[in-house]
Amino acid sequence: MGIICQLIVCKFGRNFYYNSMKNSRLIQLLKTFPEEEINEFEKFLQSPLSGSRNYVIQFFRELKKQYPEFPEDKIDREKIFLKIYKNKDYKDSTVRSIVSNLIADAEHYLSYRNFRSNKPLQDYSLLTELRSRELHNYFDLKSKPILKHIKENKQFDFHDNLYDYLISLKIAEHYFIKERFKDVVEIVNIMNDNLLLFFTANTSTVLHFSDILKTFFPYKTDNYLEKNFLPNLNYDGFISSIGNDKSPEARYLKLNFNIYNILTDHSSHESFDRLKEIWIGSRDFLTDSARKAVFDLLGNFCLIHNRKKGTRYVKEFFELSKILLRDKLFLTNTKVMHINTFRQITLHCYMLNEIDWCEKFVKNYSKYLAEDVRQMLVDFTMADISFRKKDFQNALFYLSNVKELKIYLKLELKEMYIKVYYELGYTEQLYYAFDSFRHYLKNAPFLPNYILSAKNFLRYSTSLVNHKMKNDSDIEILRKEISGDLTVHNKNWLLEKADELCD
Repeated sequence: MGIICQLIVCKFGRNFYYNSMKNSRLIQLLKTFPEEEINEFEKFLQSPLSGSRNYVIQFFRELKKQYPEFPEDKIDREKIFLKIYKNKDYKDSTVRSIVSNLIADAEHYLSYRNFRSNKPLQDYSLLTELRSRELHNYFDLKSKPILKHIKENKQFDFHDNLYDYLISLKIAEHYFIKERFKDVVEIVNIMNDNLLLFFTANTSTVLHFSDILKTFFPYKTDNYLEKNFLPNLNYDGFISSIGNDKSPEARYLKLNFNIYNILTDHSSHESFDRLKEIWIGSRDFLTDSARKAVFDLLGNFCLIHNRKKGTRYVKEFFELSKILLRDKLFLTNTKVMHINTFRQITLHCYMLNEIDWCEKFVKNYSKYLAEDVRQMLVDFTMADISFRKKDFQNALFYLSNVKELKIYLKLELKEMYIKVYYELGYTEQLYYAFDSFRHYLKNAPFLPNYILSAKNFLRYSTSLVNHKMKNDSDIEILRKEISGDLTVHNKNWLLEKADELCD
């Protein structure tokens, strides 16, 4: 061990070793493993396929004793080393090597789990191996049920068509070699349809990413798909040629066409209506994963228009969310409801003044939130609901229960404290909240426009209090300024308080 490392160990002791490990990829990975996986991972390490050395397995077993939290004061790398190597002198380089091997094993295990759950990828991999080994009869035997499934499957996902295309291509190549040309014709038709379905679906996905990038960043289109191919594609003519075809494939293509339209033209309200209609009746030809993805696209279109005046798309999002909840699409590919889904539904309830419905929503669906954010988000939401019911003492009670909050909600929490203190007439607490908020905004990690809206809220609410306490400003001028400001949080509340001071 080098002189500098020796000095560091003398100064900081074993905690230095732990801290370098606590923040390692290994601990990050193992913390995500549920109990079933942590036990299966141990069996995986013992399998000859993993090739793990005995000392790596022993090291993992010692770590596993601290699962699931892996607390700082319970992990001592030197003690683990001595348990494995008995009377040998401790070598940090050896431990680092073991940790590196365990990280590689954990990554291998996750890849294996993903492969095991991906039947189309398994099928494609098997057929590729059989064909490369020229096991033609075996290939025929295994490809027959796979091809049957592809023909009969009429529930589409935005990614599965790629595997169906690749598998069909592999079977078509096999039939060419066997000179089964009649079968090749059928396979080529299936293959081409799947390629088209995959292309149209994932063109929409690519455009969705571009749409998000253009909203938040100075994204410049610099790819042939967006710059050259799509502008010259007669997509309208292609869809018109399908006509009234009601097959699952035709409905899927029309769905993708309308997705394309709302992503390339945010004023395409007709496409939104058609897409919504197809989506509502899509349970027979879309997987839940695809239905959730389309909901997200419809929801994003609503959010874009919710920034403008009018409540049409607020109501649209609210009604779409009811279907999302009814069919439990929010649990697609996850075991919990995402915090953003929960928040967007509650925010739209507030905009429509559906306060009682919102309270029932919190009661019935908060159980689906991740355990580490559940109580925090329930208290935060109930504070907001109580505030809107003008039960300000109860709102303050719920706010006081919020101990830890996701960073993007901290700003809203501080704004809510200001509103509650104002309504309760708690002047001393209010001025303290102003000062705390002012300091917070100096280094708050948000986009400039969001910070500006918060600063304007702070400025206007401070002016309201000063007028209320000292009558030192012209409230009519202040109200006019608030009314004309397009970048301010809680604008309606500020105007309501200004009106009260005008009376």
